[in-house]
Amino acid sequence: MNLKLITAPTSEPLTLTEVKNYLRLDTTSCDEITTEQSIPSATYTTGTTNGTSVDIVEYVATLTINIGSVASLSTLNVKIQDSTDNVTFADYSSLPQKVEADANKSFVLAYNGDKPYIRAVAVVVGTIQLSVDILLDLGITSEDDYLNALITTAREYAETFQKRKLITQTWEMSLQRFYPVTELPFGNLQEVDSVIYKNSTGAETTLTENVDYIYSTRGILGNITTPFGKTWASFTPYPLDPVVIQFTCGYATIEDIPKSTIQAMLLLISAWYEQRMPISDKLMSIVPFTVQALLTQNKIYTFRWCE
Repeated sequence: MNLKLITAPTSEPLTLTEVKNYLRLDTTSCDEITTEQSIPSATYTTGTTNGTSVDIVEYVATLTINIGSVASLSTLNVKIQDSTDNVTFADYSSLPQKVEADANKSFVLAYNGDKPYIRAVAVVVGTIQLSVDILLDLGITSEDDYLNALITTAREYAETFQKRKLITQTWEMSLQRFYPVTELPFGNLQEVDSVIYKNSTGAETTLTENVDYIYSTRGILGNITTPFGKTWASFTPYPLDPVVIQFTCGYATIEDIPKSTIQAMLLLISAWYEQRMPISDKLMSIVPFTVQALLTQNKIYTFRWCE
């Protein structure tokens, strides 16, 4: 039996924010927040004002629109424009129109796009006092990359120990022949995506679900077999990997992952974050017991790949 990862997880069981909160890390340092002015404070009359563009690479950007006095019947429309080259700008999003009742108020408009440059654009009808600032939040600490790596490593450790897959992912299992009933590894089978066999000449045949095979997602491990009264196709197999089963497994949602597994991951991350040298004797006597005690609760002990 050979196994190959086809589609890796697109998320992790823990977010960076959750880990930071667990480690009690301060994520609101003033050193990480700066302000750039796009439209300076002034009185603007009917017309369009293109604000100064700001480089927001590596930042989370938010516009702060500060409105002062608003003349009767005046209106204001503020929008974000973004650009890849700081020359050509396109509309991204806009603030609902503001009127006299919005005088002496402030509003925010977040930017969640992926362009490196943004600017504010104000369209005034009448007379309005206005300024627009762009708040730049680094949004990360210098150790975020390290923490993200620890999250992934802790998940991989838990998966290896439990012989499970925690997050939805697609795998390929190859066999040397068909068996009456085949168990699929890693637990929490979601679906069998395809079953293909290859004969001695290299010709491939794709089987049809409910016609050539059926599968069950009940129990810890999924099973695949033939429908009642049918048998697997008879063929002279290709020398290597003649039968390939592709399947999707893992807990369907993060909320489905047992809390004990999440807690074990947090303990691992905490230990690795605090201890960046090879594990000490003290940690060797405490961490593995606690982590393994938690992970053992949902460990898969047996896996028979065929019967």
